[in-house]
Amino acid sequence: MDRYQNYINGKWVSGQDQIVHSIINPAKNQVMGQAVISSRQDAETAIAAANRSFYHAGSWRNMQIGKRVVLLQNVIREIEEKKDHIACFEAKNQGKPLQQALSDVNAAIQLFRDAVIDAAAPAKKKPAGRNIFFNQVYTARISEPTGVCVGIASWGTPFLTAVQMIAPALAAGNSIIFKPSSLTPVTAVMLFEIFHKCKLPKGCVNLILGPGETVGRHLAQSPNVDLIAFAGSTASGKSAAWSAIKNLKKTNMALSGNSPAIVFEDADLDCAIDCICSGAFYNQGANPWGLPRILIQKSIHLPFIHALIHRVSALSIGDPMDNPDIGAIVSQPHMEYLLNNFQDAEKQGAVCLLGGERYTFGECSKGFFIRPTIFDKCTFDMKLVSEESFGPVLTIQNFRTEKEAIKLANDTDYGTSGAIFTKSENLSLRAAEAIRAGAIWINCYEPLQPASVEGMKMSNHSISFASLNTDAYMAVKHITKSR
Repeated sequence: MDRYQNYINGKWVSGQDQIVHSIINPAKNQVMGQAVISSRQDAETAIAAANRSFYHAGSWRNMQIGKRVVLLQNVIREIEEKKDHIACFEAKNQGKPLQQALSDVNAAIQLFRDAVIDAAAPAKKKPAGRNIFFNQVYTARISEPTGVCVGIASWGTPFLTAVQMIAPALAAGNSIIFKPSSLTPVTAVMLFEIFHKCKLPKGCVNLILGPGETVGRHLAQSPNVDLIAFAGSTASGKSAAWSAIKNLKKTNMALSGNSPAIVFEDADLDCAIDCICSGAFYNQGANPWGLPRILIQKSIHLPFIHALIHRVSALSIGDPMDNPDIGAIVSQPHMEYLLNNFQDAEKQGAVCLLGGERYTFGECSKGFFIRPTIFDKCTFDMKLVSEESFGPVLTIQNFRTEKEAIKLANDTDYGTSGAIFTKSENLSLRAAEAIRAGAIWINCYEPLQPASVEGMKMSNHSISFASLNTDAYMAVKHITKSR
């Protein structure tokens, strides 16, 4: 049985308390390994190593950019060589279909490349911005690494999120401590095995395993950490932000989403349904950029519903290694959370058109599977509608007018994204401007777009991580001298 350890100061180490917990393959409900449960003291050891690396040794921070690029390119090549192996373990640990896991790993490789290219750009080597001559003094604006960065990630896209946090931080010259979700640490460990093989300087990359309530909170509160990057629920993000603000750290957060898809009566229904199914059921719905809330103009309600049920009924469900459309739910507690929300919604008047239950056919009876689910006659006071589900479920609400559609779309605390389906260019542009969200798709859906996107409202705080985002891990300094 594999044992997953912390990686601190260039060495694999067990937790101080020698406590472990089981890592579960959710498709089979089988133990696939044991992971260290770190303590606050373990977190402090990682912080000390990262500080020594950045502020004292400086071997990564002060390395010539050309040498740093070569080392990171070696890392990228190793990821490419091992991408099938990484994807396999991502699917087994998180529950997503194998092909989706491979898509995530490929996206991570491209993000890593982009971060390295961005850091190596000529503008990064020289003083950034304008050089100013004023009142007999010369002022230059330069960028430099922020310092000790911490990345805390959720279980939705484990490997991709790890790279989104670590690659730009490293490319910019920082030292980093990464804490993956306790549910899905396996591919983060594999990434750090690559760092170790590529001989990155001691202390510039550190991995610590354990629960967010203790280890994550200690990392966020530490006065010896300069930046917190966090991806996860808004509730957990608030806790991390409050911890970070005590020491006025920089924060870089991507939080919950609950995005609407508005389908107007003139929409191409086939296009809308294809996009909505991708948005709602990719990665079993565990996607902050997904489209779980469907707003349908009342005049096309019935034909849309019939076509949607037909399309969703055809989705396959099964073992992630068999490449179905829908894989396993990441854990039994999350599966039960979803099923309880389904029951509560029905009690409040929602009508289940499809699914709404655990899927137990054949070998799936051993694991954590939920049939793709559609609820009609939903209202915002239902938890299933108002909160992020992170599961394979669609909720449907009706509207009559454009104004009502926009009101329903914005009737949420979150603002990651939204989609609009209509043949009217003027209507689509009006709606896109009116929806309070960071990304809007019109008659399409592409969640892995390369642009740097910031969410709105309670979905995002500070700059979101994206491919060209080393600036989020840089500090700006002005140097002034007499002429």
